[in-house]
Amino acid sequence: DFLTDHYKVSSVTDYSFLSKENSFLEGTGSLVVDHQNKLAYAVESKRTTKSVVNTICEQLKLSPIVFNAYDEQGTAVYHTNVLMCIATKFVMISLNMVPIEQRAQLAKHFLKSHHQVIDLTLEQINNFCGNAIELQGKNGRILALSQTAFNALTPAQITVIQKTAKLVPLPIPTIESAGGSVRCMIAGVHLQNK
Repeated sequence: DFLTDHYKVSSVTDYSFLSKENSFLEGTGSLVVDHQNKLAYAVESKRTTKSVVNTICEQLKLSPIVFNAYDEQGTAVYHTNVLMCIATKFVMISLNMVPIEQRAQLAKHFLKSHHQVIDLTLEQINNFCGNAIELQGKNGRILALSQTAFNALTPAQITVIQKTAKLVPLPIPTIESAGGSVRCMIAGVHLQNK
């Protein structure tokens, strides 16, 4: 109701029936969208089904980029926003979690879209560095991330980010104790105002 009261909403589609088919695309975590270049990155997992990614991308007029990623135990990463954040001028991602044969393809997309790659370590992923989100503030772009993530970034990585976005670290230990971070709590609204 809030969205339809304040924004131009042309349609609402309910995909919940897909859960009965054991097919999923979980909210903000499954897709990391590059809105400028109309690309949607998705790590295939039990919570992110490739066919649903394709369906949603077709509806939203996005090109899907589906790939795989695994943690240090070889378990599939359940959400894309665990290992990557895409901003206007940079992408933060742990390429070491992506199979070698898929890394070059991802790198091509980042090069084509003019994103500088900030390669994150597994330790930085475990400290929620991939779970950040760029937002438009009143005075320019900001990168919202947890204090834990900020503390895990290197000075060189911070310098790259600060060229185009102000870092806004937020202390959220309760959320992080449950396994989530800043990106998990935010859903972007990309609709026109009424």
